[in-house]
Amino acid sequence: MQATISVTPGRLLAIFVGGQGAEHRRGGYNGGGNSWSGLSASSGGGASDIRQGGISRKHRVIVAGGGGGQGGCGGGGCAGTSGGEGGGDVGGSGSDGGSAGGGRGGTGGTQTSGGAGGAPAVQNYYCRGGRGLKGTFFFGGSGGSGRCGWGGGGGASTYYNSDRGGGGGGGGGSSFVESSATNVTNTQGGAALGNGSIVISWYAKI
Repeated sequence: MQATISVTPGRLLAIFVGGQGAEHRRGGYNGGGNSWSGLSASSGGGASDIRQGGISRKHRVIVAGGGGGQGGCGGGGCAGTSGGEGGGDVGGSGSDGGSAGGGRGGTGGTQTSGGAGGAPAVQNYYCRGGRGLKGTFFFGGSGGSGRCGWGGGGGASTYYNSDRGGGGGGGGGSSFVESSATNVTNTQGGAALGNGSIVISWYAKI
């Protein structure tokens, strides 16, 4: 996410840099979805945002969505799946689990709602995954758990968040910028792997 926004001299700008997800961990800082226990299951990354005039979420003027968490290995083989890319008006969807007992990936967050949780894997009574939780405003949904096809965490979004299901990857979070912004570039998957980053440059109007 890149954009030009107007600021008032002397007014507070609060910077929140998203943290990357990790295996078997809570979601990355600033809204990443949690993962459940499971081989290779990872939590979602947090959003990076700038807030003007205060530090609460309502003061956000530009937000870059975090990526979705990796789905865990299932009981029929180790086939952890990729989380969806963060960014864009709609975050990327997570990949479906391809092994036995693999669940479905969660969808990415949009500008108006969190991403849907992935459907659970169901082989039989003893081998079933849990549905990923739906993402909500600011927070990615948690991954689903189960005896087969464990889930990675949902992606932390920006404006709204995303989510995922057991065995499938988490959906990525969408990005957001205030309507008065100019020179906006909002693409999905535009950031490097790892923790988020924010770069600020400025010029004065004459």
